[in-house]
Amino acid sequence: MVPANGEGGPGQRDRIRLEIATAASAPRARASRMIDLDRAVSLLRAGRLVAFPTETVFGLGGDAESPAALERIFSVKHRDRGKPLSVLVGPGAELEAWAAWSDRAQRLADALWPGPLTLVLPKRPRARDLLTGGADTLGLRMPDHPVPLSLLEAFGGPLAAPSANRSGSPSPTLAEHVAADLGAAVDLILPGRCAVGIESTVLLLGPPARIVRPGAVGREALEAALGEPVEEARAAAAYRTRAPLRLVEAAALDQALARAEGPVAVLSPARPGGCALWRPAAPDPPERAATLYQDLRALDQDGVALILVVLPPDRPEWALVRDRLAHAAHEGAPRGEIG
Repeated sequence: MVPANGEGGPGQRDRIRLEIATAASAPRARASRMIDLDRAVSLLRAGRLVAFPTETVFGLGGDAESPAALERIFSVKHRDRGKPLSVLVGPGAELEAWAAWSDRAQRLADALWPGPLTLVLPKRPRARDLLTGGADTLGLRMPDHPVPLSLLEAFGGPLAAPSANRSGSPSPTLAEHVAADLGAAVDLILPGRCAVGIESTVLLLGPPARIVRPGAVGREALEAALGEPVEEARAAAAYRTRAPLRLVEAAALDQALARAEGPVAVLSPARPGGCALWRPAAPDPPERAATLYQDLRALDQDGVALILVVLPPDRPEWALVRDRLAHAAHEGAPRGEIG
């Protein structure tokens, strides 16, 4: 059993009211209204899909035990069915039916859940092959955000919840991103803020324990909670902007702009001359991480021939942002899969 949630946990179950936007409307003119949590839960129980914020990025939620809901997630995201779906759980969830829960997993959950950590464990029969992509493991996470925690509590079971975007696009950190990517295919979009703005750390709980996707929880915190060494493995590229994206050092930005052909969009601390579009790069690592995908989407406009991003300093506190930028850099190659 996972630990009970403490501070920042779900609120009252009955009649919690959430402002939602109907995804059936055009992305720039969606009608907003108030509905209670029971409505969102009823949709999930009917095999429908609800998008919601987490502390990392927006998730696309569906009943983890419903084949129809799982099929809809793959279809809506244009996602390869051989790729597993992550699963969100709430406080007090009985996980033994879903995964081989161990003392090692419990130590990590006690220290780092709720939070941006996905634990990959051997699956149990309750986890369908469609959920795991045919693999023998399952990824589980308890989010640290009141909206999904409230949904999980009221729903009474786990939710399959990959990122709420079309596969290959930058992860969504605003409700507007979800509507732009998925539109009317999502039944409800619940608004909210993604405070972290970067995907969760994914830890394959070995032996040996291995980070298969870096995230907001670093190796030092994992090793402290687990009491053993943790290996790191670099994940494959996960997302692509439509325009080519190049990383440059600050001193080389002007030269890169001079050599570029066509309109150029730039993400940098100071506005350079000669660019068609500019976004200011946040000066501190947490803020830069929280706005990174929003910045990339804003720069990836029609007509932009190239995106130039000035690299932050090569220091430990910037490692996660630099990792995500390295994943995003490309010269127009086909998009990969995401979340």
